[in-house]
Amino acid sequence: MGRTIVAVYDTLPNRDQLQRELEALGLVEEQQFRISSNPAGVSPAGVSEATKTTREPHDWLEWLVGIPEEEVTYYREGLERDRVLVSVRASDADTAQVTEILERYDPIDIGAEHAGMTASAGSAEKEGQIPDGKEELKVDKRPAERGRVRVRSYTVE
Repeated sequence: MGRTIVAVYDTLPNRDQLQRELEALGLVEEQQFRISSNPAGVSPAGVSEATKTTREPHDWLEWLVGIPEEEVTYYREGLERDRVLVSVRASDADTAQVTEILERYDPIDIGAEHAGMTASAGSAEKEGQIPDGKEELKVDKRPAERGRVRVRSYTVE
């Protein structure tokens, strides 16, 4: 069994270096990893609405077999925004090393970004409502977990 590991970057100036690091693990481009171009091969302005509804704007998305549709939507939006997407098919044994490599290139947390957009859209709908009751603010110190999930990993059979 293997894993598909995906990361999204605003820019990837060291694309060649990332590619060399993945190849050093024994991964072969086009068979075990893909890096979208920046810009994304098809600019959002260059894709008609009819094309977007009948097929994906970039065949890169077809490589994400087995990933939940909601997650694929995040990656589709990333491509449409000219972001760089990296997808790696790795064995379970290589997952930690691949994730470490992808993290070094500072990926964005696309899930949190998407959640932020959804939250702001939801709060706009509720604008004008006045909450009943009284708010209390309790301030104290407590240990917080650090780190973010910026590289996502999916089990693939």
